Amino acid sequence: MPTPERLTRYRSVFAVGVFRVLFATHALFVTGETIRMLALSVAVYADTGSTLASSLAYMAGMLGYAAGAFLFLSAGDKIPPRHALTTMHLIRFTVTATIATGVPSPAVAIALTVIPGFFGPVSIAASGRLLTEVLDGDAYVLGRSVFSMTSTGVQIVAQAATGLLLTACTPGELLAAAAATCMIAALVAWSGLRGTPAGQGTAETSPRATWRATRRLLAAPRVRGLLLAQWLPLSLAVGAEGVVVPYASTAAPAAPGAFAGTLLGLFAAGAMLGDLVIGRFVPPGRRARWTRPLALLPGLALAPFIVQPGPVLACALGMVAFFGLAYQLGLQRPFIDATPADARGHALGLATTGLMCGQALATVGAGALGEIIAPPGVIAVCGLASAAAALALSPHLRPGPTR
Repeated sequence: MPTPERLTRYRSVFAVGVFRVLFATHALFVTGETIRMLALSVAVYADTGSTLASSLAYMAGMLGYAAGAFLFLSAGDKIPPRHALTTMHLIRFTVTATIATGVPSPAVAIALTVIPGFFGPVSIAASGRLLTEVLDGDAYVLGRSVFSMTSTGVQIVAQAATGLLLTACTPGELLAAAAATCMIAALVAWSGLRGTPAGQGTAETSPRATWRATRRLLAAPRVRGLLLAQWLPLSLAVGAEGVVVPYASTAAPAAPGAFAGTLLGLFAAGAMLGDLVIGRFVPPGRRARWTRPLALLPGLALAPFIVQPGPVLACALGMVAFFGLAYQLGLQRPFIDATPADARGHALGLATTGLMCGQALATVGAGALGEIIAPPGVIAVCGLASAAAALALSPHLRPGPTR
């Protein structure tokens, strides 16, 4: 009888020097992007008075990531991670510093934010591949959960701090601070990732090579199923965030802003708690068995919003729903095992970029649906769609390979 795999501790993961460098650059990246997105959105709205322009300023960077993944992702399996991360952060610094000067018009500033995204998927692929090389087994899963918790926690703190600082600082000053985080991240990557090798991928890093590698991955049923399992249930559930503000105006008309902020904060808290509990305290074998029920949890917890529960119950349901997003942790090792070694960075970049774009599209789609039906119905539809996706992808959510 095989010996059950022991749980990995955080100190074992942080004892790896390369992981500490990747963690630091990731935290700096999320901090800088959160500050930039919010400060630029405020600046554009102040200049134009247009909610559409403001929302474009907030989300336009996603367009670059989609294009970058489509054109250049194969380079992530060839370029050394040190070069990929340093270059990406220097490009972010240049763009953010340019916008911080206040010289570009709002339209030019929005267009500039797309540029770093072209190179973002390459750095995501290179750093993801490196993470699989320095951490294996349950240590890799725990490392991914640390990254996920960091993203959520840093966004909460950075959004709150940016909102507070906007009462005392100009958007340009905060954009300058965001630019500084980009330069620091570039220096950390350059100095901390010395000697990290290039990958095993093909020497060709053209758009054609990217399309060929993507087709190769999507042609494999197991890889394709695991990608869809990572993308769809999570993205469809997160789409509910797109109507939280209008939902709050009907559920708590006396203080809609406070309720919306509380609800979004508890969504994030539920996601962090799920990553902590499932990543750190649930043994690997049990985590794999829990993947399917956890994937259904977001949809089942969001569906009751159709009856517009009271604020307390809504907060509890939202927290439970986003706790279930930790189902993703049970898919990390099967996904790595299913991908070819020479395209592992490409696969990880594709998974991450697809998830980012999927959440953005689902959020926009929920907002559009809110023009037709009431916000409680939209949240319930997001939940039912997420649960339906989890059921349809059930074969890929069970432990072991599907046949």
